[in-house]
Amino acid sequence: SDSAHGAIFESPDHTISQQVYMIGFVDDTTGQHNRFNCDEQPYLEELVEGMRHDAQLWHDLLWSSGGALELPKCFYQILYWEFSKGKPFSTCTADTHLEVETTKGDSTYP
Repeated sequence: SDSAHGAIFESPDHTISQQVYMIGFVDDTTGQHNRFNCDEQPYLEELVEGMRHDAQLWHDLLWSSGGALELPKCFYQILYWEFSKGKPFSTCTADTHLEVETTKGDSTYP
C-alpha cells in the first residue's frame, strides 16, 4: 500500500517475509506497525507516529463508508527494545499518546 505503513515480519536470514497492514473479521481488526527492516533502530516517537498515521487512515476509511471507530474498544500496545552490549531490554520512555482526528476536527485518544 502507498498509504499505510503496516509491519514486515521476516525470517532471520531474510529469505521469507510477510507484509501485514490489517487483520480483521467483520468489525474486529488489528493493525500492525514495525520497522524491522531498518538498518538502524528507529526512535520510539517515529514508531508512534507510524501507528498514528495508520490509525488515522483506518478512521478515515471507516468514516468514508459510513462507519466509525468504536473508541472505547480501541487501544494499542508498544513493545520497544533497546540493546546494551548485545542484550535486549524492554523500554518505553517516550510520550506515547496517540491522537486520531475526527471529521469534526476534534482529537480523540484510542
